[in-house]
Amino acid sequence: MLLIRYVFGVCFFLTGYAHAESGIYTCPMHLNYVTEEFGGCPLCGMDLVKFKRSQTPDVPLGIDDEISSRMPVTMSPETIQKMGVRTENVGYSKFGASLRSYGLVKENTRLRNAVSGRVAGWIENLKITALGDRVKKGQLLFTLYSPDLILAQQDFFSALATRSDSRILSGAERLRSLGVSDLVIYEIRSKGIKLDHIPFYSEVDGVVSHLSVSKGSYIQPGDKIATIQDYSSVWIEVSVAEKDLQFISEKSKATVTFPNLGNVLRLANIDYIYPTVNEKSRTGTVRLVLENSGGLLKPGAYADVIFETDVDMRLSIPSEAILKSSRGDFVIIAQDKGRFLPRNIQTGIQSDGRSEVTKGLSEGERVVVSSQFLIDSESSLRESFHKMQTPNEIREPERIGELIEARDAK
Repeated sequence: MLLIRYVFGVCFFLTGYAHAESGIYTCPMHLNYVTEEFGGCPLCGMDLVKFKRSQTPDVPLGIDDEISSRMPVTMSPETIQKMGVRTENVGYSKFGASLRSYGLVKENTRLRNAVSGRVAGWIENLKITALGDRVKKGQLLFTLYSPDLILAQQDFFSALATRSDSRILSGAERLRSLGVSDLVIYEIRSKGIKLDHIPFYSEVDGVVSHLSVSKGSYIQPGDKIATIQDYSSVWIEVSVAEKDLQFISEKSKATVTFPNLGNVLRLANIDYIYPTVNEKSRTGTVRLVLENSGGLLKPGAYADVIFETDVDMRLSIPSEAILKSSRGDFVIIAQDKGRFLPRNIQTGIQSDGRSEVTKGLSEGERVVVSSQFLIDSESSLRESFHKMQTPNEIREPERIGELIEARDAK
């Protein structure tokens, strides 16, 4: 109770001490919060009061400046024990974990074969008639009647008659550029007959996933006829939280299960990590590639994914040791002989209750992980009184540790 009455007494004093001439505001309960704008304290919601200092700063008072200038706090071993102060050493720890997410099966577009027209003509003898038709490599898809192909064959026969290798190669190349396969060119040459209907064959195994013609359709160069998709391999597009993307690289491993397929377990490799993040969901996309020779995995199917992230050794501290301010993070450093001092730090990634420290700490230093708020409050009070104090004005308050000792002695 003595401590609480003391703190409230200090707060009422500071409220009365504040004056309108400075234009700088502070919270009566949190003197470490200082701003140039009137409003409510972001820590407790109390109205801010004007703060008078012996010298008004030329620039806004930053929390970094205030923390770095705070006075150290010294406590006896008995007080440290009664306050429950615990410390841990700054050291290196492993950063890496299993990240769980979800994804959807997608077509592997690298195994997609588009069948398009290279010459004008009419589709005849169409062998693929519906989506889902299965085709084999070398299977006849359709025949094409085209005046341009008939003319190209006539030129080819003329070149054969000259027995000029260059003209024969030129004639064959023209047929090839119009989409005629080497097998058909060989047939034309070996049989010595002109084909009115040129056959076109599938170049891959797969399934018809798109069909835009029917028997008798007229096509022009560039018209899309069909798409044949090979499903022997599929992609899994996985949504990953923005904060977790930093842990995943193309070397990471992924385990995929399919709840609707009896939790079939598969190992997958990362094929690509998309460079953008969805603005609404704040997620990125990681693409996996998965073998599917049995055709069991269907596009659109749901998948559970676990990433085994890269393991890295980084300088870190327990996340609970970090105190927050409007200008950044800071910790309480435990020094020798019961001495404690606030210090600004910069942090990086977090994993398993630990935070990476990128600036401000060295290996082997000790940080306070419990009761650090009380220590910081006293340091802030001591510094605030030090800044406001003028000769013969007020006496610096006693330490919180001494107050606790006095309370416990009663």
